[in-house]
Amino acid sequence: MKYLFTLLIFCKIYSSAYSQQTDFAKSLSAGKAEFKKEYVDQDYENAIKHLEKAVQINPLSAEAHYFLGYAYDKLNIKDGSMIIESNLALALKVSKAFETVIKLSPKYTGELLALDPYSKITSTWGSQAMAYLYRGDIDSAKWAFAEGKKRGGFSELSLAATRLALNNCTPGSLLLSTGDNSTYPLLYLQNLENYRTNVATFDIGLLDTYWYAGYLQNNKIVDFKLPVATLDTLEYTVNKDSLFTLPLENGKPFQWVSKSNYDDGVLYRRDRLLLKLLQSRGLKNPVYFTKGFSRELAMDLLDYTLNRVFVQQLNIIDEPELTLDSFNQKIKEMYKLIELINPNSSDELIQIDLIRTTVLFRANYEAGNDQEETAGKLIKEMNLAIPLAKFPMEDGFLKDFMTQFLD
Repeated sequence: MKYLFTLLIFCKIYSSAYSQQTDFAKSLSAGKAEFKKEYVDQDYENAIKHLEKAVQINPLSAEAHYFLGYAYDKLNIKDGSMIIESNLALALKVSKAFETVIKLSPKYTGELLALDPYSKITSTWGSQAMAYLYRGDIDSAKWAFAEGKKRGGFSELSLAATRLALNNCTPGSLLLSTGDNSTYPLLYLQNLENYRTNVATFDIGLLDTYWYAGYLQNNKIVDFKLPVATLDTLEYTVNKDSLFTLPLENGKPFQWVSKSNYDDGVLYRRDRLLLKLLQSRGLKNPVYFTKGFSRELAMDLLDYTLNRVFVQQLNIIDEPELTLDSFNQKIKEMYKLIELINPNSSDELIQIDLIRTTVLFRANYEAGNDQEETAGKLIKEMNLAIPLAKFPMEDGFLKDFMTQFLD
């Protein structure tokens, strides 16, 4: 009888544990399913309901906390147009969720939606700071940047790389960024540390929102030479041309061909604003792009840039590439960034391939000028700093180009 009683208790415990495991899997699956729907159909309140239940059943699931953090985030800021409406209470929930992910699993291995947990903390507090900046609340913006750093965002790598990017821009120049991992460290340094504020910076992707261009102009970051009312309402327009021309004060106009965005014959809001800005500046001062910039977002202008190691510079007047000595000096600074990489952050590991790409582009330039020995030396030195055996390379084409000099 005693044996039968023990067996019944065991079966009950097993059944209860199995039921909880099943309920957890269903709740997690239902919460994640919302992110797989069409964008307009995603219901973040429903996702939160299921994911809060999932973390209640299994509080040790890093993946459940990760998706819950994203659900809170999307409820708070569904897209860039809502950044200025960021709610601090929700931002705190988002941050806490991703801080929990890191505590449970420093090297998160669950499914990723976009950013890793470390980058998502940066994004959350960067967006909250941006909302304060838009409202003119500078002190609260500084607090938000500092709070984000304290909670695990704004890594030493991101800030060091951004300082180097700013240091390689001349005073009065324009630095274009794209994406949270490029834009928010720039805002952090320029607003919290007052670092290199003589460089105008902005996120080109945010130009598609209704509020951002007006914010830039009202705060004298850049001047589109358009009334704010026009900036707020500017939409896409039909455009059949792929050849663009910008006049220069001295010399022949700067021309380039852009094909990537115009298969549908449309010039998007961000493109029109970028063109207007470049026209209004007259290209008197240099224009730079952050590393890893999207070619499409830049209207293919990246095809007309010079490799300045930490940034890409728009080549308006046929300037030369850096001398080899200057390039080597700068790339040694870049190699030092590797020591700062958080190996648990998948987003920071991407920096390795950005560094490699910078060197490989220069090596290709040297090889194209019949300097194959120089190209080989650059690649071999890079492989000593970033060994393929330790840091495998994903891009097959670039890897093949690299390995031909290592064999």
